[in-house]
Amino acid sequence: MMSLLAKKVAKLSEEQQNAETRAMLDTYGKQVDFVDFSSLQPIVDKIK
Repeated sequence: MMSLLAKKVAKLSEEQQNAETRAMLDTYGKQVDFVDFSSLQPIVDKIK
């Protein structure tokens, strides 16, 4: 399903693509980690 979406988005012109679609194409087929460790700090503080 993701491959179909990536193919469809890849056919769009640069003007039609937004930041989200460009990021999807840049990361498609790669291992990506979107964890923001600074956002985990409040949880760590509660555990301590």
